[in-house]
Amino acid sequence: MKQLGICPLPFNQLYLHSSGEVYPCGFLQGRHSLGNINKMSFSQIWNSYTATEFRDSHKLKNNKHCGKCQKLYNCHLLHDNMWQRSGENDQYKLKRLDIMIDSFCNLKCIMCTNRSEVNDSFSDENFWVDFEHNLLPELEEIELVGGEPLIIKETYRLFDLVLKVNPKVRIVLTTNGHLELSDKIKSYITKLNFYAISVSIDSLSPKKFEKIRVNGKLEKSLKFLFQLKELKETSQLKFYLNCNFLIQKQNWEELQDFLEFELKHGIKVYPILLREPTKFSILDFNPTELLNVFDEYINLSKNNSNLYLKNILSKISKSIPKRHLLSRIALLEEIVNHDRKV
Repeated sequence: MKQLGICPLPFNQLYLHSSGEVYPCGFLQGRHSLGNINKMSFSQIWNSYTATEFRDSHKLKNNKHCGKCQKLYNCHLLHDNMWQRSGENDQYKLKRLDIMIDSFCNLKCIMCTNRSEVNDSFSDENFWVDFEHNLLPELEEIELVGGEPLIIKETYRLFDLVLKVNPKVRIVLTTNGHLELSDKIKSYITKLNFYAISVSIDSLSPKKFEKIRVNGKLEKSLKFLFQLKELKETSQLKFYLNCNFLIQKQNWEELQDFLEFELKHGIKVYPILLREPTKFSILDFNPTELLNVFDEYINLSKNNSNLYLKNILSKISKSIPKRHLLSRIALLEEIVNHDRKV
């Protein structure tokens, strides 16, 4: 049932927040709840009027919530590969879970909005019983976000249940890498079906890293990243290893450094454009400043095959007044064509 330009997530995913609130995806966190797992079961939420109406309006392309996000974030492109894995009978089947078990973190990143979030919703045994018996057997993918998932004890409870009930589930994990790659963690990585592990590193300058990721040290994140690479190679594991780079005012000039890092170490760099909080976003620059960023990134894209870069350029171009882009029409058409092909 693939439909170009439509995000597949509303038809196949739920996002569980640490407060117990359930959303169609992380982009709608705090904006459009489908229910709360402390009051309803997974099945009740998935089959509720609110969730059904959301999916139906999305299919008809008149979903006001997703329409705005897709225009701003190009978020509908992030999981487009789910269409290739979906059969006609799977169009309304819950098979992916995006979950923030706890927002607790060992860092205090300046742009993070999760530190003030409500937690402890996953301490209720009813949740775990429902998860084990009614949801996990049919799941195909679980993505863990935070906070820092690897320092949360319930993360390992989830891992144990996956190994017990459905070990084929793909696991996607984002971490700040500020912990030891212990034998315990290595064991889970080798036993579970990890699809992707991303380490967030927002600057390759130690001083700048510490300003952005307060309480953090660049050397710790790099050590964890390189240890993961070694584990992947020595154990012949097939998960994707990524280095996340969240582009913002303090670090946007480092994109070239990260692309060179990618070539040097063979670790894929995933550039992400920060939008909120707006005071840290480059989209808060005046048009002249933003056009300068756009031009520099255009030049980088000419000699680099990183597919995410054109997506970043597309997002930036939408925030620049059209009159400033008239001399760059050909470049913009190339970017638009890229969006249509992805």
